[in-house]
Amino acid sequence: MRKKLVSFIGLTFTFGVAVSVQPLLANHQASLPPLTPNSINLSESAQTPQRDRVTPASASDDLPQTQSSIANPNSSVAVEPQQAASNPRPSTVRLEVSLSRRQVTVYNGTAPVKTYPVAIGRPGHDTPTGRFEVRQMRRNPTWINPATGQKFKAGTPGHQIGTRWIGFWTDGLNWIGFHGTPYPSSIGQAASEGCLRMHQNDLEELFEQVRLGTLVTVVD
Repeated sequence: MRKKLVSFIGLTFTFGVAVSVQPLLANHQASLPPLTPNSINLSESAQTPQRDRVTPASASDDLPQTQSSIANPNSSVAVEPQQAASNPRPSTVRLEVSLSRRQVTVYNGTAPVKTYPVAIGRPGHDTPTGRFEVRQMRRNPTWINPATGQKFKAGTPGHQIGTRWIGFWTDGLNWIGFHGTPYPSSIGQAASEGCLRMHQNDLEELFEQVRLGTLVTVVD
């Protein structure tokens, strides 16, 4: 990622992940510009020598399908621009990430709702600070090993990024967001290449509380 983001999904980390995600619910689509096929590469380093990317799981998913490709599997910038969501519906729910506490807190207005532990970017691959918006949401992304081209559907042996992806930062090539991890011991550590790793149950719960356009504030 700039971050090489998904420590997978940098969606190229020394884990690299590419995620293609579109609006989660049909009632979001009316407010969004038309989507066209595109590819996204997010990067993040995991605790194995493999690298990853995420592509649509199937044409029957609830999101419009796009195509992902990496011209050079050793590069985190071999991607095409993605058309991001715009004009999302307003919401009082917002997220605040504390890097020092290594946690994300869900707020409804000014009232805290729940806090979850996360893994943050390791030194030299720091998670960016600032105010962002949720721009990508994806259920059950398929993970592709860029070294071999082998595809792993969510829930199958070898899959690396969990069942959800929530992207909020991009430099136009790489993405950073929330995703799962097969290394739960890394949660609470500075272990990724910029992404925020979460326990799977926490990630799925968080996914149901946000939408495209949800404010994400990342502070030290």
